[in-house]
Amino acid sequence: MRKCEAKARHIFDENGLTAQILAIFGTGEENATTSKQIKRSFGLTERELRKIVEKCRRSGIYILSSDSGYYFPSCIDEVRAFVQRENRRIRSQCITLSPLKRYLKKLDSG
Repeated sequence: MRKCEAKARHIFDENGLTAQILAIFGTGEENATTSKQIKRSFGLTERELRKIVEKCRRSGIYILSSDSGYYFPSCIDEVRAFVQRENRRIRSQCITLSPLKRYLKKLDSG
């Protein structure tokens, strides 16, 4: 899936911070770059790094992440696994928020 790497180079100025960060991402989970490495190399906070990755993803750059770090997908199975993990995370957050939503509804109606 080298297309996403090429797309990343076209979307972002090669001298920009985002392009420099994307340049160190490997292809395939086995070549992932840890967030710790990225933050140390570029002096970023966790929040700043997540914002950059989110912006890239919303621009159509396929950046995956796992416990191993950030990486470009090397195969469709990696994309599927990432989507499944994210869907489970979202479902878990919805379950966590449900009692609070019910509480708010109760307060709003009473």
